[in-house]
Amino acid sequence: INNQLNELKQLPDSIYNSSQVIEVLRKDSFQSKSILLKDEFLVNSYLSRTYINGGNTDLLGVFVLSKNRLFTSTKTSFTGFGMQTAPLPYGQDIDLQGKEEIILPYETNLSFKGNPPFILLMKQLRDYENQENLGTMFIAVELSFIEKALKTLDQDQKSNIWITDNIGQIIFHTDPHFIGELDE
Repeated sequence: INNQLNELKQLPDSIYNSSQVIEVLRKDSFQSKSILLKDEFLVNSYLSRTYINGGNTDLLGVFVLSKNRLFTSTKTSFTGFGMQTAPLPYGQDIDLQGKEEIILPYETNLSFKGNPPFILLMKQLRDYENQENLGTMFIAVELSFIEKALKTLDQDQKSNIWITDNIGQIIFHTDPHFIGELDE
């Protein structure tokens, strides 16, 4: 599980492979409507090719919040993640000092069709050439990778396995009905 999490934490860095996307993120949001739509198409297409269709089956969606613009690519429909409903205070101007944050499902109003259990990986995007923040990337990761890793433990005993956060709220359970409840 730890190895998988470390791999997931490296995913946001793939955005730096596209100079076109970086140029769009450097731009101010005050552009003509046609340029904004062209930029949105370019970034959303890159997010789809690189993240959603890039071979990682556990990704549910990728969101980039940059200068009052939201770029998205998801595998399924979602609700609760828009400019007015973004998971604030996790916004584009927060300084994470190069670290990633994990946002748990009960800490955001984001939900996906079918309500799969997920975590949101949040990372600040930095323009290293100009020493400025470009925005924030959020990657929604379905917790199925935890289930796959724990499946070998569960094969013989038919046991229940769950993971809680530091306050005891269940963020993963082999019985999805318990996700979101407190472990008492």
